Amino acid sequence: MPIGMSAQYLLNGEELHLHHKKPKTQGGGDNYGNLKLVHLYCHQQIHSGTICRL
Repeated sequence: MPIGMSAQYLLNGEELHLHHKKPKTQGGGDNYGNLKLVHLYCHQQIHSGTICRL
């Protein structure tokens, strides 16, 4: 199951972060449709390019 898709996987005690699907620097906002909950480690991977974008 993809990261951030199920509370069963999200709520496992790991720190959670909000990820902007479209970066604010590229015109993305803080609206619900542009945000995704992800684990800290997953968020770091997204920004380092080691996993595919959400």
